[in-house]
Amino acid sequence: MGWSGPIPYLNTFAQEVHDINHKVIDERKLYGEVWGKARAALMVAVRKNDYNFITMLDKYLNNCQSDSDESSDSEIESESNSKTTLDPSELMNPNKRKKKGCLKGTDRIRRADEPSKKAKRQLHCKICGGLGHNRVTCSQRQK
Repeated sequence: MGWSGPIPYLNTFAQEVHDINHKVIDERKLYGEVWGKARAALMVAVRKNDYNFITMLDKYLNNCQSDSDESSDSEIESESNSKTTLDPSELMNPNKRKKKGCLKGTDRIRRADEPSKKAKRQLHCKICGGLGHNRVTCSQRQK
């Protein structure tokens, strides 16, 4: 087993796997971009009760179906193989982890026999003795 020369069929196999991986990664990136735009457009259309969005999607699907009959798979493969640069940072998963404790702004569920929260203390003015403001915002303060 002292062979150190190149093995041609393994090199070809490795290149095919590399091309397939690039194609899958490009498809996933495109899917993510398209899904984000489609979701945003859908939310706007729903908020505005816009039925033109549905007709636009129908037209697009009909155009794609008629175009797919005319085009061949070899043209699509040649376009995907033309992209050879790949940024490794696009492939890495973001470092995400769940934070400890309750989410900010959520309050714990209180027992039935537990007293409710204390009410906020109102501001008390030291100049006039009134409630709802302090001495900085008092109207009777001398300027």
